[in-house]
Amino acid sequence: MMETNGDKTGSRPRPVPRHAAGLLVLLTATIFANTLPNGFHLDDFYRVVENPAIQTISPWWRHFVDVHTMATLPTITNYRPLLPLTFALNYAIGGLNPVGYHAVNLALQAAAAVLVYLLFIALLGQGSAVRQDIQPWVALTAAAVFAVHPVSGIPVNYVSARDLLLMQVFLVGSLLVYVRMRGAGSETIGGWAVVLAFYVLALFSKTGVVVMSAIVVAYEVTVHRERLLSPGPWLRAAPFLVLAIAFFAYVSLVLHHSEIDVVRSTEYGPAAYGATQLKLHLFHYMRNFVWPFSIRQGPEVALIGPFHPAAWSGGLFLFSSLAAAWFARRALPVFAFGVTAYWALLVPEASIFPLWALATDYRPYASSPFLYLSIAAAAAQYISSNRVLRGAAVLSVVWSAATSVYLNTTWRTERSLWQHSVHYGGSALAHMNLGMTYPDPQIRVKHLRKAIQMAPNYILAHMNLGLALIDLGQRNEGLAECLIAVSIDPYRAQTRYWMAKAYEKLGRPYDQAQEAARAVQLEPSNVEYAYYAGRSAQERGDMKGARAFLEPIIRRTPPYKDAPALYRKTMEGGA
Repeated sequence: MMETNGDKTGSRPRPVPRHAAGLLVLLTATIFANTLPNGFHLDDFYRVVENPAIQTISPWWRHFVDVHTMATLPTITNYRPLLPLTFALNYAIGGLNPVGYHAVNLALQAAAAVLVYLLFIALLGQGSAVRQDIQPWVALTAAAVFAVHPVSGIPVNYVSARDLLLMQVFLVGSLLVYVRMRGAGSETIGGWAVVLAFYVLALFSKTGVVVMSAIVVAYEVTVHRERLLSPGPWLRAAPFLVLAIAFFAYVSLVLHHSEIDVVRSTEYGPAAYGATQLKLHLFHYMRNFVWPFSIRQGPEVALIGPFHPAAWSGGLFLFSSLAAAWFARRALPVFAFGVTAYWALLVPEASIFPLWALATDYRPYASSPFLYLSIAAAAAQYISSNRVLRGAAVLSVVWSAATSVYLNTTWRTERSLWQHSVHYGGSALAHMNLGMTYPDPQIRVKHLRKAIQMAPNYILAHMNLGLALIDLGQRNEGLAECLIAVSIDPYRAQTRYWMAKAYEKLGRPYDQAQEAARAVQLEPSNVEYAYYAGRSAQERGDMKGARAFLEPIIRRTPPYKDAPALYRKTMEGGA
């Protein structure tokens, strides 16, 4: 049933579906209920399971001044303070029980879906040729597909992708308040304060929202029908750009951290990366929207050059869709805005700025609701039969929901996740992680050799292969593999830490202590490395050296492992 606010025959009313928010929440909760028994995966082990920084809430503000609370692995230590803060709240309530973490992710996705629906209602009410009587259904259909599509299911299943969910909630919230404010024709200081506050929270969640200024310009030019070269759109976009610059200046100059260095890849240049992204946009991500069964973690992707036919096909798809949006901006403003916003949100990770992962199947998540909106708006404009529209809407939601229910089960365990990935074409990461799920070292060796075959300089695969060979009694060959891992990057603390573990397996305490100490020198902020170096020194009788490693961590609240007891042993043992 529908109700309308406003005069039915006068100015354009704003139809609002009764209980739509509740329906979206119920739909999201129902479809993703089977994510609750799923486990931790990938970065979850560094950001949650092994991260002592989330084991206490107080002081809550430390996450905003210390990037190291994010993770125990430097290569994934980004400045996204709301992520470890929410993890700390999860830990305070339920410890390391994955159910609570998945429940929060599910709730965030439900909130995002409701906000997306409200945003779509506002957009359609301001600038759409779609009949007013079906506008609420267009908005509800697009929001429902976003709520339950398997692309959205990735951040619900993957605990560490909560940063993406948080960003989406605050991004859409900021845009919703802005669109309503502009639609009402009254821009107030209070309204702008709310808009920008939500935007800052989105930046504190994930930096992909940095393109918000471009989205604002797109809205002004399409839905609000401003001229592109008039000062209005650019002046309204300026506050978002200024805040983004201030954010990165704070992270760089005050926290002495580079967000770019963490995610940037030096293995390939902008031309090859950009060409590969063009291929992926058409042949990978679009396929996932339509036929999502092959959505997986760690997909294997072949790097291509700018003259490859697939790159040209992807480029044609990109530019033709943007051209269609430009020429349709007067007749179909919401469609034009949706297309432009979709591509804008993909710029930070899937354009020409090389990131270490060529493809990540949740990259289109933030963009996806705008794709669904543009398709729904175009369909409602050009399909005159309500029966056909209803059938297409129901089919889209049911298909998305059914495939999500199935794909959720692939996240149940580490083995099920990586078996699914390898089955559909997993990368070296997928083969290595699948191998590490097997307790039998012989099976591990088989998968690890495959990973190294696919990526010869894969440091962690070499190290894990070496450790597995040592477990099989092939000590010399195992040590050689571990040393290969160290030689690829001698300045990586994680490699030195695992080299120390290898020496521990080989019964070489002096070398173990030396490598553990090197790990601490390379990454002093890592509590586990300091603890292990202290224990290694204590076990070989170097009490003074052990105390030097343990002293910085014994005052932690809560204590890290048995560090205080270990420190007392070093005091009892004398020098």
